[in-house]
Amino acid sequence: MSAFQKNLNGTYLGFQGGVMIEDKALLGTQGQGAFQLSGDGRTMFSGVGVTRHIGQGWYGAASAYRGHSETAKSDKNFLFGGVDNLETSAYEMVIWKNFKTKLAQLRLTQPVRNEKGDLHFNLPVRRNPNGAILFDRQVLPVTSTAREIQTMMSLRSQSAKKYWFMDMKLRFNPDHDANADTQWGMNGGMRLQF
Repeated sequence: MSAFQKNLNGTYLGFQGGVMIEDKALLGTQGQGAFQLSGDGRTMFSGVGVTRHIGQGWYGAASAYRGHSETAKSDKNFLFGGVDNLETSAYEMVIWKNFKTKLAQLRLTQPVRNEKGDLHFNLPVRRNPNGAILFDRQVLPVTSTAREIQTMMSLRSQSAKKYWFMDMKLRFNPDHDANADTQWGMNGGMRLQF
């Protein structure tokens, strides 16, 4: 992974890119049985981010990433033949302010989203005279109409001896989930050091 950042009159502009290779996995996901991956997953990604002081002690940042993923293809033995030309995206915007010993933050995020790509399947169709199974490769195009959005508001103490936090998260329009209802949660905690 490589990164570059430049200060443009108080606006920090950064670029980042890299390659991720996973052993029999893709984007952190591993299959099992007939759906396990037969080779390494490869992901190339690049992104741009900007950070700026907005005013009154508030700061803002935004970033956008695009990725391209694929796996080694398997012509036999596995029902799942691999992934090809999978394009992904992720976006985030955040504003924050330090209040002496407290940090307030508001975050808006689109997690990694599959934009388009191809799934390869090897379907057993018959046996040859020697008894070996013959497979027919099928390619299924993948497109996504869902766009999951997550928001988070948080207030955190920055004291080393008395640390506490309170987060509230809202997640909506997860149409690609089995449960597409809006989800929200709230959590908090405290740590004292003597």
